[in-house]
Amino acid sequence: MKRFSTSLRRAIFIFWIFLVVSIWIVASIHPEYLDAKMIKYFLEQFGFFLLPVYFLLFLLRWFTLIPSMPLVIAGVLLFPWHPWFVFLISIVWILFSSMMIYYFSEAMGFDIYFRGHKSYKKIHTFLEKYGFSLVAFWSFAPVAPTDLICYVAGIMRMNIYKFILWVLLGEGIICTIIIYGGNELMENMW
Repeated sequence: MKRFSTSLRRAIFIFWIFLVVSIWIVASIHPEYLDAKMIKYFLEQFGFFLLPVYFLLFLLRWFTLIPSMPLVIAGVLLFPWHPWFVFLISIVWILFSSMMIYYFSEAMGFDIYFRGHKSYKKIHTFLEKYGFSLVAFWSFAPVAPTDLICYVAGIMRMNIYKFILWVLLGEGIICTIIIYGGNELMENMW
């Protein structure tokens, strides 16, 4: 049974491509917009509403494919004396966005497209054998976009619970290093 009509999938896909391309064009013209210090400065302008806007940026991040690390680092800069708080916010929103991407791949019809591709079976077999450790490693690697592995996991319909557990492991390690390492570095600088 189809959950999404073909016309709805097409509309979502066109809107998504337009949004992602637009955001990345702006980001390539103004790379400072993705700088953690600039994000911190932007968030500070909201005063009392700083936290809701910070949450909103994390919430919208998954749909726009903007990396989460500038937001995590901005959180360290905003709340240097509360690293546990930054970790909690970051990991909850990263896990939420990972699940949204996982399910969004179905809404976009990526699963249908790739199932028809001739290398699907090879990729699926590889992911069944090594997929969860690959997800953890990919999530940990700061140069690899976690969003990409989330799309692949959604397309391949990996077990959602195991998938989230491995994202938590990989992202948890890298976030801990960035948050607590960055916090330690800032304390030594002051």
